[in-house]
Amino acid sequence: MELFLNDGAAFSARLVGEFNGGSYDLALADVNDDARLDVVMITYENGIIVLFGEGNGNFSERAIILPASDFRALRIDDMNGDRRPDILASDNATRSIVLLTNSGEGKFQKWAEIHQVLSGVFANGDLDGDGNNDVASGEEGRIALYLSNGKGTFQKERILPLGSSIYDLEARDLDGDDDYQRDSLSFDG
Repeated sequence: MELFLNDGAAFSARLVGEFNGGSYDLALADVNDDARLDVVMITYENGIIVLFGEGNGNFSERAIILPASDFRALRIDDMNGDRRPDILASDNATRSIVLLTNSGEGKFQKWAEIHQVLSGVFANGDLDGDGNNDVASGEEGRIALYLSNGKGTFQKERILPLGSSIYDLEARDLDGDDDYQRDSLSFDG
């Protein structure tokens, strides 16, 4: 993995780490509460790992959060209301989305699993306006909503039929009213 730092005039590349088989997805968040961005990523060989940021473009150590499976996508968000960034990761081998809750020190525990999701394509955000971050997954012709109970658990899925295939999902405020639960799912199909 290479990091490209901008000094205001140009970008310079720095090798951060080499991962056998490559990586599938990554996200940035301060997962150990030290006010520095960390890299959370899915690697082929090691599964979900965290590279702890030093705040200067260097990373001090690597922690394996969950061993290798068939993880393909991840998102970081507070999923249980404790204001800490938790990890959601799709596991194609088990057709599930795994929720890993954060202790605040960069340590995670497997908290919940949403089983039989439609595919590894998913998004998260407050989709129903109750203040809790929910999950949506999709595949050809439908989206499944998993509404959060606010403590890292989810209600039974709700299926929304569509007329096309889904390759990606995002949860965003599409009309600028600071209210993205009503207009939050976009897809490319």
